[in-house]
Amino acid sequence: MGEIRALCLSEKRGTEKQATDRAFFITEYGIDGDAHAGDWHRQVSLLGLGEIEDFRARGADVAFGAFGENVVAEGFR
Repeated sequence: MGEIRALCLSEKRGTEKQATDRAFFITEYGIDGDAHAGDWHRQVSLLGLGEIEDFRARGADVAFGAFGENVVAEGFR
């Protein structure tokens, strides 16, 4: 069974997203309060936890949201 490990938002484009404990998803819009929400092709960004763990295993100190992702997921197929 899959699990959402983090939800991340940024209010301004070009800034690192910050983890939050909840997010409100709006159909055909994205996440309320996120800079990338709106009428365009990339409203929500998803990243697998394994990608972040790979960077951490190499010594990188990366937090959730560092890659611009809104959702960090694990175990989905």
